[in-house]
Amino acid sequence: MQVAFDSPDRYGKGFDWTGYTVHDAANLLLRYLLQLPVPVVSLEFYDRFRSPMRESKSAGMFDPDTAILTYQSLIREMTPLHRQLLLYLLDLLAVFLNKSDLNKMTTPKLAAIFQPGILSHPQHSLSPTEQQLSQDVLSFLIENQDSFLIGMAGTAADDQTS
Repeated sequence: MQVAFDSPDRYGKGFDWTGYTVHDAANLLLRYLLQLPVPVVSLEFYDRFRSPMRESKSAGMFDPDTAILTYQSLIREMTPLHRQLLLYLLDLLAVFLNKSDLNKMTTPKLAAIFQPGILSHPQHSLSPTEQQLSQDVLSFLIENQDSFLIGMAGTAADDQTS
């Protein structure tokens, strides 16, 4: 299955899913994310994405409206391809979350599974506390994903990417 999705020209388009399950598709997506050269939220943005959650935990209070504004700004600053992939993934994970009564994929479960490919740092890979903070951020992003699509500029490739 991975070979079909890695092969030029078709990249999995028209793939025959006979014999495969949704679990296979999810595993393939996760494998793709984990094999990216950098996480979806690049290391340049890693601390900045975690800062609102970290600060709120240390202060003992969290203002979701302020956090949404902060994340909207951060997402706008991302490179177009990273931004597009992040928004797509958040939308997809929110779809899974909306069916959690059937699929048992709650926000914490989704965040735990997908955090390593979306928001991670090599120096924190063995730290449960650091991973939990990143999972909390991802949980917030998933639960509020519809707040990040409003007013977004296009996701076309920039000059460097082209």
